[in-house]
Amino acid sequence: MGWLWNTTHDIFDIDDGNYSEICICSLTPEQVVSGYNFIRSKSKRLRGNPVFYSFESRQEIGLDEVPNAAEMVCRRQAHPFHFVVATLRLDRGILYDLGFFILDNAIAIDYNPGPLWGELEIETLMRIIMGIRANAPDSFIKLSSSAKPENRGRIEEALIQLAKEDEEED
Repeated sequence: MGWLWNTTHDIFDIDDGNYSEICICSLTPEQVVSGYNFIRSKSKRLRGNPVFYSFESRQEIGLDEVPNAAEMVCRRQAHPFHFVVATLRLDRGILYDLGFFILDNAIAIDYNPGPLWGELEIETLMRIIMGIRANAPDSFIKLSSSAKPENRGRIEEALIQLAKEDEEED
């Protein structure tokens, strides 16, 4: 699958000291909750003890202290929150230290670009995006303001190509 590396690696190669962001926008509350559940099902370990702020209790609560923190955000019972997955496994790919920001209408992924992003890591990230968007046909990708404008189209094209390859394998 060398095409994926050839068409996208420069988006992930260079560590400029900033975390880059890929935001999956225009999600319904149900799609946010589904995306959060997908992420957590692939998460083997979280970094630290992530918390979110609950409006009801007026305090920070651990993510795992409630059945689903994303549902609370979507019901406007909690602030949007960020957490880092220390180890995320999807099929044969493993990603480390991938951040997720959960909002009531979007899920943003932040990552540290650099030389550790090989083709398998890029494919795994694309498949995470595909998993979040699985039931969200109206969603779209938005990148960090520092990203080149054409990178959004390149990522969307890679996602389409991966989906086509998956269909051909079935």
